Amino acid sequence: MAPTAPGKTEKFDIGPLRGNFSPKQLRIREDTPRSCVEAQVSERLISLKEVTSLVPFTKVHIYRLMKRGEFPRSIKIGRRRVCWRESDVEAWIASKAAKSSEMETGR
Repeated sequence: MAPTAPGKTEKFDIGPLRGNFSPKQLRIREDTPRSCVEAQVSERLISLKEVTSLVPFTKVHIYRLMKRGEFPRSIKIGRRRVCWRESDVEAWIASKAAKSSEMETGR
């Protein structure tokens, strides 16, 4: 990201980041390359509702698994709002599928 004048915003349209943001709003240094910013924010964040549509668990069970360290941790994005990295949840699903395949072939 090229250095911007204080208070000046730059337009973004990547992943969950859409709109005009200043470096201060993004909590980055003003001389951070735009490609680095895009790499950091291109990760899709999903809500608990979306997580429950991907895995066959209730909300309570997901939090139980998180507490035991058996499910990806949520990210707090607001006072009363959390989300998950979609890639973390997909990796968790893939690891469970791989373990299941190993157990079937090991029989």
